[in-house]
Amino acid sequence: KFLSKVDHVMVQATKEMLHFGLVVALCLYVFAVLATNLLWDDPDEEIANMFANLGQSFWSLFKLMTMDGWTAVAERIIL
Repeated sequence: KFLSKVDHVMVQATKEMLHFGLVVALCLYVFAVLATNLLWDDPDEEIANMFANLGQSFWSLFKLMTMDGWTAVAERIIL
């Protein structure tokens, strides 16, 4: 009985994590499209390269979201 409950909880937690991951990926996709359209032709060459296509925009926004080197990305965009 205990293992049945643990199994149920693990399955439910996995479903919820997949739903959360889907929502995060969808939000990142929408904002990557917006960032690509807004920043692909920026006068700053580094920013233009970071947002040149959808994949690079997605990666740059993912780095911002996870705070992995986010200051370098944010400073270039803001300044």
